[in-house]
Parts: sequence; C-alpha cells; structure tokens
Amino acid sequence: TFNGDTSSPNALDDYEEGLFTPEYAGATNAGTYNYATRTGHYTKIGNLVNATIKMTNISNVNEGSGDINIKGLPFASSDNSSFVCGSVVLDLFNTASDTVSLAVRLPGNSTVMTIHESRDSNNDSSMEVGDRTSDSADIFCTITYRV
Repeated sequence: TFNGDTSSPNALDDYEEGLFTPEYAGATNAGTYNYATRTGHYTKIGNLVNATIKMTNISNVNEGSGDINIKGLPFASSDNSSFVCGSVVLDLFNTASDTVSLAVRLPGNSTVMTIHESRDSNNDSSMEVGDRTSDSADIFCTITYRV
C-alpha cells in the first residue's frame, strides 16, 4: 500500500518480470523457422501484461501457410479482452501498396497474436507467413493486454 492507504484493493500485490520465447508460425500450417535472435520480455503488474518481442533473421526451414501467428506469450489474455492492439515493425515483408498501419492483435483467452494490416481501401487483413520476403526478415513488437 502507498501513502498510508491501507485498503487492500489498492495494494500492489502482483508484480512479475520475466522472459519468454516467441515463435513465428503459420495459422494453417505452422512450418519451421530458425532465428538469429528470438527473445521476449514481459512485465506483469496486477492484471496487465506488457510484452516486447524481438525476432531477427527469421529463416525458412519448412515454410508454413496462413496468417502469421506469434505464439508463446507468457499469459493468456482475459476472456473479455476482445482484440487488444499493440505496435509492430516488420523488416523484409511485403505489404499492400495502400497499407497505412500495422498492429498486433490478441483475441480473448489466447497466447497467440496475429499481425493486422490496415489499408486505405478498407480492405484490411492479417499478414501471412508468405509475406516474408527474405531469410533476413525481422519482427519487433510490443503489446499490453489484460489477463
């Protein structure tokens, strides 16, 4: 508790930091990939988790198919989280010519994110594993979500 406040609902009683290992995979067929770097860091305070992910030189061993899934978040999202958005930077991925932004999405009760492409044409969609154009492709992202 802080500043003399003794109310238990105001007590900070859940704080955790840690590492996790994210995985790049296809939603339809996961495939197999190698990485130069693959790290995840998280901070959990109460029911909020802030996670950062770095995957570099994502190279194809056995190409998957379908939407990009980033698996392995340290905690499942709450069932009422709907879609939680975060930010993402992609290097060496194809995007549509009218793409205006990219975001990560996390549905309720899940530890698997997707990467969403918003477009001027309102033809929004998820990025697919086939959009990776090089074995030097990188993904950097951050997400904050409720558990």
